[in-house]
Amino acid sequence: MTANSPDRVTTIDSELRIEFMNHASPDLSVQELIGASILDHLPDDDRSRVEDILEKVLESGEPATYETCFDAEDGKIYYETRAVARVERGERVGLTLHTRNITERKQAEAALRESEARWRTVTENSPDHVILLDTDLRIQFVNYAAPGLAVRELIGKPLYSLAAEEQQARVRQILERA
Repeated sequence: MTANSPDRVTTIDSELRIEFMNHASPDLSVQELIGASILDHLPDDDRSRVEDILEKVLESGEPATYETCFDAEDGKIYYETRAVARVERGERVGLTLHTRNITERKQAEAALRESEARWRTVTENSPDHVILLDTDLRIQFVNYAAPGLAVRELIGKPLYSLAAEEQQARVRQILERA
């Protein structure tokens, strides 16, 4: 069942030694990994942190999730691991680790942060008002407020409500057509 899983499934004993692994690591066979400490196959920067997490799961029985990052020839590879205690006859005897490659997700998150930073730079430095509305014509974002108004006061207000009362219906009509 684990042979076809895209995730790496690893079981380790209470000494954090590998007992089973469905997929090998790059450049190592499963046979080479069995019996080795899981910590020996982590980046130096992550060892202490991951050891603390795994020991806590062994002690408490509460699952935990952590991320690790490995350097590769073409960049970084990110993994997310869920550690769950293995219990036999009421005793925690080790852990099962479910590890998933999250590199694409991390790259997408980084691209989104970069895009948001560009958007923020453009809108914050624009001499023109930039206003985003939801489908109910309520202000979701405005780069700056008109004199006498605060941005936080505008968020959530219908844009047409800022027009003179006698013009609100007409402004709303125009906005609904846009």
